[in-house]
Amino acid sequence: GSRRTLTQTPGPSGESAPAPLPRHGAPSWPLSFSIASEKGTEEDEGHFDWWHRLFQIDDDLFYSTDVQTYLGFLKCSCRLLCILSLVGLVVVLPVNWTAKPLTDENLETPLDRASAQNIPPGSYRFWILYGVTWLYSVLTYLFIYQYRAMITDPDVPIRQMFNPTKYTLLVRGIHRDNIDANILYSHFRKFHKDRVVTAHLVMNYSRAIEAEHDLKWAQNKLERTRIQNAQRQREEQPELSVRPFWQCFRRVPAVRYWQEEVHYRAKLLEKIYVQGPTKGAGLGFVSFTSPDCVSDSLADPRV
Repeated sequence: GSRRTLTQTPGPSGESAPAPLPRHGAPSWPLSFSIASEKGTEEDEGHFDWWHRLFQIDDDLFYSTDVQTYLGFLKCSCRLLCILSLVGLVVVLPVNWTAKPLTDENLETPLDRASAQNIPPGSYRFWILYGVTWLYSVLTYLFIYQYRAMITDPDVPIRQMFNPTKYTLLVRGIHRDNIDANILYSHFRKFHKDRVVTAHLVMNYSRAIEAEHDLKWAQNKLERTRIQNAQRQREEQPELSVRPFWQCFRRVPAVRYWQEEVHYRAKLLEKIYVQGPTKGAGLGFVSFTSPDCVSDSLADPRV
């Protein structure tokens, strides 16, 4: 991917060190900062206005490829459901409703008459329903094929945007004390205005990983101690005991010791999760609306 180092300032001993960025309050876990840009919105005109918007909206209004892909999926799904509903109302419903069942005692509601329950066994109408089922299957596979062709065609603009490396800039040399991605976002907005889509920082989760490893180790110790105690009980031997390092002469049951250790490790891990990461990895990613912005950032010495 594309890379660029942020401006550096001399360190205390004269060497070049990454320029520290202001640190703000600790964010929620996990840290991410994302801003999606839109070119304009309109007021709602009614309960069914979403239907008009779905087919009339321009995909270029959204810079996010995820949004464009999802809108394309919704459009294909709505077209498919419209055709299936039309076939059901024009063909399936009259076929079921106009049938003459052998008995009317169980047909108490309009839903009963509209279902296949209204058709007597052996009627030719079942062949019509069988053909409609095949029609549903063919239409469904046809729309799946069309949607797949839409997102895999290299000439379609939405497919060209599926390569995120062309729109993303890798930034290194960020001070590890900076955990606010808004600083990175604001820095690039000074040069590219509204063409900056998102900014993310890679956080350092080493504390959480170490705490998870310690908790797993304590759980394994507890399980192993229980198995050994069960074996010693069958052999009529005393249970295992340990001597904690803070108690030089007093031994405690091993099971109780490891239970307390597991409880402590679990509480510590929960505290780390709530607190969130306190250090960054020195890396960040900035996404733009076009590959030209990435090229301009790499060529502009001010950035």
